[in-house]
Amino acid sequence: KWNSANISVLTETNKEDERVLTIESTGALKPEQIILAGVDELSNRLSEFKEIIGQLKE
Repeated sequence: KWNSANISVLTETNKEDERVLTIESTGALKPEQIILAGVDELSNRLSEFKEIIGQLKE
């Protein structure tokens, strides 16, 4: 599960299509691990949502 002690901030830059994602954590996980775990969780939830929407179409 996502560690609630982790903080992330998305900051805009001077470039139109660029953002900087800053990750702060307790040190239990590396920032890369936090991002990958978040992407995995989002993927799982989107898959579940897709299944629910598919059932509504039936």
